[in-house]
Amino acid sequence: QGRDVRKDELEAIERVGARRAEAGIPLDDVLHAYRTVSRVCWDILAEECRAYEGDALEAAIALAEAVLRYTDQISTAVAEAYARAQRALVREQEGARREFLADLLYGTDTSPEEILRRAHAFGYDLSLSYVALVGVGPDRNGRNEAAVSAAVSTLTSLATADPIVLQKGEQTIALLPADPFIEGTLVPEKVVSELGGGWRFGLGGPEPGLEGIRRAYLEAREALEIGLALELPDEVFRFDELLLYHF
Repeated sequence: QGRDVRKDELEAIERVGARRAEAGIPLDDVLHAYRTVSRVCWDILAEECRAYEGDALEAAIALAEAVLRYTDQISTAVAEAYARAQRALVREQEGARREFLADLLYGTDTSPEEILRRAHAFGYDLSLSYVALVGVGPDRNGRNEAAVSAAVSTLTSLATADPIVLQKGEQTIALLPADPFIEGTLVPEKVVSELGGGWRFGLGGPEPGLEGIRRAYLEAREALEIGLALELPDEVFRFDELLLYHF
């Protein structure tokens, strides 16, 4: 027909792209499927052109341009719809993750079984003991989560579980599986070194179980508050060393 793809036709294709994102199918596989269809269509058209007894060169060129243009249009529409749906999913999952971590740290009416189920869904193993770090960094606008996450991930790469990192206002909270602390006690200092200075952390734990994680977090938060209030020179304030001030 020699026309572009209509808006309503593209919308149907975009809905397919969004559904594929929601189903977790990789974008490369989705686009490969569309390229496969286009290639099959072109093979059939090329065969028709070769079988034509007259001069089919101009027709073949026009058909090739149409197929390429169509493939480009639908691939672009699918990729953009896929990306939009994926961003929405990430935002939704991140919101759910933060809600879960708030329930984990502050305690709610949510049952322990539900907390453990949600932890498993996010890939967290709460059967381990965790050390809690609560820190404030040089960026007072509270944009330190990514930096801390990268630093603790580097230093706990051999741990049996991934660290858990959350930003809460100015404070950055990190829950680290306790096994890196078995060989020594300098991991918090190494985190500070990895971050490049300008940080102060409170350290609590290690504590096992749900209540233990909450207790370790509260210890770390209080250690940070005490250390900053006393203007201690250290970069890491350990709750166990500040028990006198706690009492």
